[in-house]
Amino acid sequence: MNSSISVSQPHFARVVAMVKKTLEEFGKIGVLVNNVGWDKPQLFSETDPAFWDKVIALNYRSDLNCIKAVLPHMIERKGGSIVSIASDAASFITGQTLSVSGGYSMMQFE
Repeated sequence: MNSSISVSQPHFARVVAMVKKTLEEFGKIGVLVNNVGWDKPQLFSETDPAFWDKVIALNYRSDLNCIKAVLPHMIERKGGSIVSIASDAASFITGQTLSVSGGYSMMQFE
């Protein structure tokens, strides 16, 4: 039996399918760990809105999708833990121009 569901792209429907399959196979979800971090180190001045959208989708929206998908189950069970792991990538600065990594970290910490 193949239990894999690709959630490498942050599409909400795929995450919901993953949560549904997990609940069918294991009966409950007690802990959600959001551990994602993607970036392509480069100067911010060398990026464009399409790149920003990808960084935001992978590093931020994917967390929201997973939380939204498991939260109803955790509320119904009256318990559960959600752990979101951030990054220290904001320390990466090149000259006077903050890299995209800095923007990623600000998303994670603010």
